[in-house]
Parts: sequence; C-alpha cells; structure tokens
Amino acid sequence: MISAKNSTTPGTQQPNDAQLEACPVCWETDSRQAPQTDFCSNQHKACANCVKRLAEQAIQDHSTLPCMICRKPINPEIALQSALKALKSINTCATGLKISDMQSTHWILYARDIDIDQTIELEGQEFTKRDCLVQAAKAMPTHIDAWAELGVSLTEGERVVIRGKSYDKARCFVKASSAARTASA
Repeated sequence: MISAKNSTTPGTQQPNDAQLEACPVCWETDSRQAPQTDFCSNQHKACANCVKRLAEQAIQDHSTLPCMICRKPINPEIALQSALKALKSINTCATGLKISDMQSTHWILYARDIDIDQTIELEGQEFTKRDCLVQAAKAMPTHIDAWAELGVSLTEGERVVIRGKSYDKARCFVKASSAARTASA
C-alpha cells in the first residue's frame, strides 16, 4: 500500500498511516468500498477491484502484469485469485454499509452467495438474487458481470426494469457485450 507522508508543523497532529493508505491505481482509501489485496512479492497492495480489472486485461492480452509500485512482473492468474479472494471477503465488510452506499461489486457478491430461490436481508429489506443483480446494474450500468449474470438469471419472457428501461434475457446479454467492448476500448 502507498502511504503519503505529509510534513506537519510542530504541534500539529499528523494523520496515521491507516488514514493515508490508498490504492496506487484509483487512489481509493475506503477499504469497505475497495478491499486491499497483496499483488506483488514485495508486499505491495492495491484495491481488489483494480487488481482484478488489470489482471483480467493482462490474461486477455497474454501478458504479465507489472507491479504498480516497483514494476516487477506478476503472474496475472495469481493476482486475479488474490483479488477475487479479497472481493469475496467484502461480504463481511459490506454488512456495515448502508444500502445507499453499496457499490455494484457488493451487490454482485451478495448475488453470488445466494441461490435463485433464496433471499438476503439488508436493513430490514429482503433481496433476491435477481434483486441484487438489478441493484448492481443500477449502481454501475457498465458492469459486465452484472448484466451477464442478470441475463442468465432471467427465463425467456421475463423482464426487469432498470432506470425506466425494460430488459429481457437477450437485451441483458447485449448490454454485457456492449460494456465489454467499451471496457476494452
């Protein structure tokens, strides 16, 4: 993890390292929103969302992933496993979040943790797997996994409404494909 050290004048309190740690890619500092993961043998860290995205791109490109700090080559498959493990642990982190503060990644992980006929309870509200996927798509309209998994969850003829637009199974897959093209551009 990167720590930015600020010089202070005598008598002023300097923030502690935990307050200053940030992902070297997106500069996110809230570990509830972006859990940190080791990705380098030099124990450098970044948020799991960034490591996952960069590792998936490196795998797609058949290349290594350079450490964002020391530029040491990293096996992208190992980095991806580390990121997915950290993202999986976000379920325990997310329990302290308000529904309004949850990001698409939280909703995707909740959806993956329950079967289609199960529900989870958050702030006294029950959410089905599909509800979680709809929330993920609302939170981040370009989230490839949200749209793809939502498409898988729908049966023929079923529709969901997201931001005033109706989506069936096929339209969810088109939206996922469009998001993938945008991400790779």
